[in-house]
Order: sequence, then C-alpha cells, then structure tokens
Amino acid sequence: MQKLFFVLLLLWSCSSEVRNANDQPQIMPADPGVIVNRSARDFRLKFKRDSFRLLTLTRSQDSNTYQFMKYTFPSDSMVRLADEMTFIHNLWNVAEDSIDIHLTSLSAGYPLRYTDILKNQIEAFSESKEWQKFVSENEREPDYAMISQIMQEQHVYAPLESLLTDKGYALVGISIEKVGRVMPEQLKALGYQGDEKIPVPYMVWLSVAKR
Repeated sequence: MQKLFFVLLLLWSCSSEVRNANDQPQIMPADPGVIVNRSARDFRLKFKRDSFRLLTLTRSQDSNTYQFMKYTFPSDSMVRLADEMTFIHNLWNVAEDSIDIHLTSLSAGYPLRYTDILKNQIEAFSESKEWQKFVSENEREPDYAMISQIMQEQHVYAPLESLLTDKGYALVGISIEKVGRVMPEQLKALGYQGDEKIPVPYMVWLSVAKR
C-alpha cells in the first residue's frame, strides 16, 4: 500500500511539472530573423544577423501595456539615426504582434551618437535668436527648459518623429539631463567655425502620445 502511494505521488508530480511547463508563455515572433527575450517587465527584440541592435519595451509592474521604448546599439563611431529607422520600425512591427503597446516615452540616444541629429542640434541653436541672446548674457548653468523647447520646436529628432507619425504617435515633449557643449573639434569636423556655443544633452527622453 505504501509503495502504491509513492507511485501515485510520483505520477502526480510528473504530471504537475508537465502542466507547469506548458503554462509558460511561448514567444514565437512573426519574423524568424528576430530573437525575442521576455522578462517580468521587459520585452526585448534583436536580429539574429545583428545582435548588437536591441529594442526594449518596458511596462510598469501593475500594467499589461508596454509604455516605454528604448533603442540601443554599441558603437564607437557615429551613425545616422535616419539609417537606423528601418531597424527600429521592423523590430517594432514584430513586437506589436505579441504585446500591447501604448507608448508614453521613447529613448534612442543623445545627439552626439548620430551625425544627422548632431547637425540638427547645431543648426537649431545656431539659428535660435532666443538661445543666442541667452548665451550672450549668461555663462552660468544652461537653461534646460529652453534647450528642451528649442529641440522640440526645431525637430532635432526629425527621423524619429516621422516614424512616430507612421505609428500613430506625436512628439509632445523632450526631457534632458547632463547638458554639456559640442566641442570645437567636433564642430570643425562638421564644417562649422568651432566657436559656436551649442548645448548638447547626454540623456534624452522623448515624450509621446497617441494622435
């Protein structure tokens, strides 16, 4: 009788393990060229052929909707953000097939990571009379609110704004931290005089909303 009890207990344990294994979510991306990893709060996607580019969507602990998106890739050289849009767009499409996305914030790196965004940043502040007046009168800490406003109004992140429009979103604000200035050698490398006073944040978040 005791042996029968242990046999039944063993069978029940094995059956329970099989049920638990089957209860685990199976992530099968629509694109077989994409690898998906999922944790309690994050949904990460990358290409099999290019595992360096990573799109991460994050949700709050008490929500099933993913509200924050971050695009990263390790690189010592600057690239064009416009050239990265295809990667972001394709990974975003795959994510939409698996999770509920309603973005409120997006990050894709700061201006010094991208040649086109850095040029947009330089042009925006070179042409801003408000900024030129400010720097002529102030040598103290930069005005973060002014910098954010100019970046948004002058569409410094234009490539991302185009993608957001395609996805039914609009850029509604920019948040920044750790603001420095573009170095003279960087300005000269892009064809400028080198004495321009151009602020550049090292942390940038784009606030977005459904259109």
